[in-house]
Amino acid sequence: MTASWASRAETASGCARRLQQSLRDIPSKAAGCSGWFTMPENITGRDGLIPVTGDLDGLTALVEASAVRGRSAGVVPGGGFSPSLIRLHHDRPLPYSLSCGVTSRRGNHLSLDLADSPFGDRHDSPSTTVVSGSLKAVVSSWEPQHGTTVSERFLRAQKHRAANREIPVGWLTYLSEDIELDSRAMPDEVSIEKVDGGIYLTLPGHPQHPSLDAALAVRRALGYGR
Repeated sequence: MTASWASRAETASGCARRLQQSLRDIPSKAAGCSGWFTMPENITGRDGLIPVTGDLDGLTALVEASAVRGRSAGVVPGGGFSPSLIRLHHDRPLPYSLSCGVTSRRGNHLSLDLADSPFGDRHDSPSTTVVSGSLKAVVSSWEPQHGTTVSERFLRAQKHRAANREIPVGWLTYLSEDIELDSRAMPDEVSIEKVDGGIYLTLPGHPQHPSLDAALAVRRALGYGR
């Protein structure tokens, strides 16, 4: 799962509040996952994990410690923060990585691994409720311009070009209201849910196996592949 938003100046405490909300709202128990942890540098293995309590002071310290630094070890102005957490699913680590508070053209981004089976087995994959709940928690917390639940394989199938800053399209995709979308090009089988500030698009199929034809149609509605 990924989400992105443009330059946005935020303090460590501001990012921590958003992070706190997301940790509270992302389904973990329903997904069969553990609580949240951090892992110190140069430490490997489960024994090195440090539980994250979720209190604001602790999260603010975590974010502050992740401030982007330059070669001289000084904090880079506008470089923002890059906190990283993990949770476990059957002892498999699932990272939650962020860049926030970035004011450069690089913008801000997050990635959240869900409990997908490494073999693509639908029986060991997260339910549609967990997948949609996770993305909606991320959108509510971070207010991105777009976000989606998508695999690398599905991105390759739709010929997604990250270098062109194309928006990835997955089984569930969020688009803020400032993203241009040609509604006339949208196929009927794509479900559209309007919410404050944007829309959710749901493709036919399952989160692990969405319709490629529908994804390509959404790409055309976004102005790609014409």
